[in-house]
Amino acid sequence: MTLALPRERVDLAENFHKRALETLKGKNIDVISPDGLILNERDSLEFAMKVANDIDAMIYLVGTWIFAPMVVTPIQATQIPSVIWAVDDMASASLVGAAVTKGSLEELGIYHLFIYGQPDDESVIQELLPFLRAAHAIRELRFKKFGLIGGRSMGMMTAVSDPNQLKDLFKVDTVHIDQYLIVTYGEQEPRENIEKIISELKERYGEITVPIDVLERSVRVYCGLKRIIDEHNLSFVGVKCQPELIDNYSSACLALNLLSNEGIPSACESDVNAAFTMEILKLISDGEIPVFMDLVYIDRKTKELRLFNCGYAPTKLASDEKKVELAYQYEYMGKMRGVTTKFCLKSGTVTLARLSRIKGKYVMLITKGKAEERPTEIFKESRDIWPHAFIKLEGDINKFIKNIRANHIHLVYGDYVKELVHFCKLLGIEPITI
Repeated sequence: MTLALPRERVDLAENFHKRALETLKGKNIDVISPDGLILNERDSLEFAMKVANDIDAMIYLVGTWIFAPMVVTPIQATQIPSVIWAVDDMASASLVGAAVTKGSLEELGIYHLFIYGQPDDESVIQELLPFLRAAHAIRELRFKKFGLIGGRSMGMMTAVSDPNQLKDLFKVDTVHIDQYLIVTYGEQEPRENIEKIISELKERYGEITVPIDVLERSVRVYCGLKRIIDEHNLSFVGVKCQPELIDNYSSACLALNLLSNEGIPSACESDVNAAFTMEILKLISDGEIPVFMDLVYIDRKTKELRLFNCGYAPTKLASDEKKVELAYQYEYMGKMRGVTTKFCLKSGTVTLARLSRIKGKYVMLITKGKAEERPTEIFKESRDIWPHAFIKLEGDINKFIKNIRANHIHLVYGDYVKELVHFCKLLGIEPITI
């Protein structure tokens, strides 16, 4: 909404309003707006309340000098992520009205985005877009359900969280399911379906070097998980796997790979904070596939991170899925072993993130780097048959090391640091940027 006072230069405000609408719609942003200017606090509140359930964020374009409650009141009433837009036009006094509004919001501790520039200024739009993506992710999360399949794995205190805290903070409901159901449902899957999936895997990947019975059980884990996800309408999941599932039936590595490839973020070892981090990365990036890996080694001199996972990474993030090998899990991992995915993540810019808690309060580690694809021959230095990633960190490596709070870390391709910072600040999470 564009705000003005009747006594001021409403002609200028009307021009700003028209140009801003054209610019936003030109960026494929869905815009809901009143027909004309908003001239008082009553009308601004009425419009905000009317559209509150249908929007991700509200942009308050300050067209002239205004009274701060014209913005403060609707923001307090709706709790919608908000932008204050001042126009760099001397005759309008837009900056004067926007400045008093910005200061008023900060008096109240209300996080918002403040932008300054012409309605068609590209640099202003580029500053705006990350905030809108963050606001969109927050709203989208409210409609999600998380499936926690199995309990805490191998004493990982950093992987557990309070479902009521998650519901309060993210508005996401946690559905707790026993992982025995994976086996029950998997065994009920008709053999012809299993054989069809195996045939598709043989066509999709370069090499499969596992016994057929092991491959079949791994596929049944996938089918069991798919049925659980469909029955409970889950958007993302965490699966315990170790030690019960991998000891008595099969690892979940192949299943989680296939689910992630299908757009369902999936965390090993029932890592709740991992699953939520990945779902956020997916929403922030408009559907990019997030990655779950262990932070294994850091080279201080080169600032390179070496990441790998005990068998699962989304194979769509290989430069070519024909380079992927489906390998036989190490015997020491579990009595029944399972299928692992062996490949190196492709080269490209990546954003890394991890939700953690300090005395019960959430923080998020956020940084950026460059992934570099390497030959799989060098995997023998660590774990030969597991998926790897090699990341050159852009930020301060020592600060990164001091802010590691979990064995797992997550990434998505692209630069989404600004989006994650806005996301955190809107929800009261402390962003730790490196």
